[in-house]
Amino acid sequence: MGRHCTLDGCPRSCSNHGQCSKDGNVWSCRCHEGWGGHDCSVPQETNCNDEIDNDADGLVDCADSECCNKGQCQDSLMCMSSPDPLDILLRKQPPAVTASFYQKMKFLIEEQSVQSYAHKDEYSESQFWSAFVK
Repeated sequence: MGRHCTLDGCPRSCSNHGQCSKDGNVWSCRCHEGWGGHDCSVPQETNCNDEIDNDADGLVDCADSECCNKGQCQDSLMCMSSPDPLDILLRKQPPAVTASFYQKMKFLIEEQSVQSYAHKDEYSESQFWSAFVK
């Protein structure tokens, strides 16, 4: 790149772990399997069933987020995610202006909501307020 071909198009020439490509006027790296980051310098976990931290990030197999899209880890507790609370709120009828704090926040513990392990029947408005009254 450049008048004398002296400027790199991609950062660090993709660290020799990727292919440099140009899309319009923007250069970017397409990393080889097992590498990531804008310059392909970040090793990634590729073997998610060997009980070894292959990418040396301190996380083994399903504890590593890079394995969450692999079959053996999809149902792992470490790979579970919860919906965005804003998405949940937008699907519901807004509470009344006079609603209590509990009524406004109970969407967090309802089924198919943010807290997948909480059960709504374990909470009640009276229990909530009794925690503050001594």
